[in-house]
Amino acid sequence: HGRCQIVVSTSFFVPKPFTPFQWAGMFRKEDYLDKAKVVKEEIRAQLNQKSIKYNYHEADVTVLEGILARGDRKVADVLEISSHKEDGKGKGKKKKRKLSAIERRQEIEKLTKEMKAAAKLLEFEHAAYLRDKIKELQEGK
Repeated sequence: HGRCQIVVSTSFFVPKPFTPFQWAGMFRKEDYLDKAKVVKEEIRAQLNQKSIKYNYHEADVTVLEGILARGDRKVADVLEISSHKEDGKGKGKKKKRKLSAIERRQEIEKLTKEMKAAAKLLEFEHAAYLRDKIKELQEGK
């Protein structure tokens, strides 16, 4: 006799336009992950926890879904910025080399401008990504 397996799958709520929920606020990635953690902890508290598998959508994908669902034409500019690869041509990443102090400062200035533009267009998500890239450069990573 085989053991019974239970699969629990959840997806995060994304308010869509032209629905009764269109004015509901969007959660941040961290909020989604916190909610998934609560469910996961409750499953672990069950006596038959080893027979329960928990799947949930990726929080990053859920945030992107919300941006695409609720964004307007202005989102296209941010998506274009986001899609650029390290080599500037979109044909894959080249090996990272150590930036000189001048190159690092120039890159920080460029990303800071992009971050401010993204923040105006899209609130926080892309701006947060660029903020993290700037911090990474400042730390010399």
